[in-house]
Amino acid sequence: DGSARSATMVDADGRNGAVKLACELIGDAPPGQIDQVISDVRKIVSHHADGDGIIDECLREVMPKYNLENFTEASYQLNGEGNRFLITPHGIVSKEGEDSEANLFLDPRTRQVVKFDHSKRTCEAHSQSDEPAHEAKRNAIERAVLRYAAETYPHGTASVYSCPSSSSSSSGGDGGEASQPGAAIVICIASCISKASSFWSGRWLSEWTVTFNPGATSASGATSASLEGRSSVYTHYYENGNVQLRSKRDFQPTQVFEAKGDGEAAEAIVKAISDAELKYQQELEVRAQSSPTQTNRRRRMHLERSLLACIFA
Repeated sequence: DGSARSATMVDADGRNGAVKLACELIGDAPPGQIDQVISDVRKIVSHHADGDGIIDECLREVMPKYNLENFTEASYQLNGEGNRFLITPHGIVSKEGEDSEANLFLDPRTRQVVKFDHSKRTCEAHSQSDEPAHEAKRNAIERAVLRYAAETYPHGTASVYSCPSSSSSSSGGDGGEASQPGAAIVICIASCISKASSFWSGRWLSEWTVTFNPGATSASGATSASLEGRSSVYTHYYENGNVQLRSKRDFQPTQVFEAKGDGEAAEAIVKAISDAELKYQQELEVRAQSSPTQTNRRRRMHLERSLLACIFA
């Protein structure tokens, strides 16, 4: 019994060992299964006299990192309307006092600062932020990215930030937003699906940085933007076993020339992102089909608990 063996480890190592074990298990929770893992770990450490304290300490230590690394989706109500955004390092506003669970994050779409509880993964509107620099460009890219995420990734969510760029320069160009130093936009996309009835779950993450280069222009005089990013995939199949696929890809900087206006520039940027991510997904599919782990140990179709028509001779 795995729980019994883990409980023995807890008793043998003492409280510090129990905290370490709990943190490792929770921090490595598969996509969409964090609540189940926490529940299971709670049962394991319940054999310890301070089981609840161990869990609380572990959540305070692990969950901020888990949420930030995995772009955890958060939702809140504002003026009777539901809003979704991602918890990412780019959205950190500040911390209230010394309570590590009372972090403040920015929802860039509504410019609302939100108080987020890392352990409970709940949040509430806190205050309104000022309009960031380069808002017109950020807003145009956000609209295009949200459409792309909704069309491409089931349950996909995106947050788009205006961030300082150390590589930007005020030289060149003839004024306007694109010629200002620090014109950089960061795009974060996340999609997480868990199908317990079919024994699988998966998560897609991608992060892209768009840096506008006012000094570099195309033959038509359009200002260019540099685009670079990274994506990661984590899938978990656990029917009568445990098969995982983890993959990461860094995308090297490329130049994406603007068309006319922020809207057309945003569409060009999203098309470049779409092309790069599609190529990566196709490579993953080929790799999965040729992998004996993915083909021989799993049946070809997922269990969807639907009736099949069978004909017997």
